[in-house]
Amino acid sequence: METQLLAIVLNNRSSFEKVHGLITLKEHSREFQHLMKLVAEFYQRDPHAQAVDVSLIYELIGATFPNPKHIERFKALVDEAKAADVSTLNVETTIIEVRRREIEQQIAIAAVNKDGKLLELIDEYQNISKINTFDELIAQGATVIEKIDVASLVMERNSGGMLMQVFPRVVNQRLGGGLLPGHHVIVFARPEMGKSATIINMGAGFARQGFKVLHVENEDRPSDVQMRYVSNLAGMNRKEILSDPARAQGLADSYGMEQITVAELTPGSPQQVEELIERFQPNVCIVNQLRNLNVNESNKVIALEKQATELRNIGKRTNVAMISVTQAGESASGKMYLEMGDVDFSNTGVQAQCDVLMGIGADEPMLGLNERGISFPKNKIGGEDDSHDPVVVRINKQLSRLISPSGSADSQN
Repeated sequence: METQLLAIVLNNRSSFEKVHGLITLKEHSREFQHLMKLVAEFYQRDPHAQAVDVSLIYELIGATFPNPKHIERFKALVDEAKAADVSTLNVETTIIEVRRREIEQQIAIAAVNKDGKLLELIDEYQNISKINTFDELIAQGATVIEKIDVASLVMERNSGGMLMQVFPRVVNQRLGGGLLPGHHVIVFARPEMGKSATIINMGAGFARQGFKVLHVENEDRPSDVQMRYVSNLAGMNRKEILSDPARAQGLADSYGMEQITVAELTPGSPQQVEELIERFQPNVCIVNQLRNLNVNESNKVIALEKQATELRNIGKRTNVAMISVTQAGESASGKMYLEMGDVDFSNTGVQAQCDVLMGIGADEPMLGLNERGISFPKNKIGGEDDSHDPVVVRINKQLSRLISPSGSADSQN
């Protein structure tokens, strides 16, 4: 492995910068350690160099080691590396993955021992997770746009039926007019605060506009979710639906019920969510809840970031707007407007993996009035001066509707 590592860092500055900090030098031979030191110094001296001048390395070796046998051993290692037929992508990926697994184990131990280095390890893990190679990006379907066409950007947003309005309208205003395919919105709140009503109101609003909605549920019973969609679209409470199901069916269908598919996972995985998207081809996918998805990770902090990351990437790959739900921590109890740090088990990871972070809160007087405060601690798509300003809405629990301050049932108009 030393030969392969040396080969990629000699030939490519980018490779050196990716893997140098991930290699534990003391675990390698003395010759390799010294050569890596010479390579690091070479790139540091010349910030424009994209590869190492091996002839200069030979001179530095000769100046450092007077023993000819040592010089020959170092030169042989360099010559072997230069002659090696190495897959740069595979070597980089291997080094990154090995270090990632090492840190995962260290995080698990630190969490058990309540080690003060836990946050530092999590930060390192997050930084490593962002490392990627250009070839990997292209292989995974990345799009590279070298020339920006302003007219095309405007057309994408304002025509072609791509912009999906979010209801209630007061929320849509904060989001700059709506969502586009590939956007990821994370809704978070304490239990019984109206998360389900919020996403059902949003899903019903999309259906009314003619967009296909896939609602993936691993929290509530699918039939209960379907009933709430019927209530929202038909404007009938549960008792009225049970007494006149034919009327409820007709009204709900006339307002887009056939555009909504409810799927249950127990608890499911991001891969299964993507399979459902491929099967039903929605414009919007709602996932309730994010934190229940299985990502084969026992550490809750890392798991939640993985879950959010996976769903965001799925939205980008499939060109589908993603709306996912998670919990707010104890710090959110009794608060009108939630903040970035109120996401349960996350200070940075989840927040980094969405375009919009939407919190739902209420104090005691608001609860009595069926009011909720909706905050936007993160809003990358709003674009206006008031994009982060919170709003107050009323919640109609019987119909799973959110209503703007004016009092009009915005999910219907």
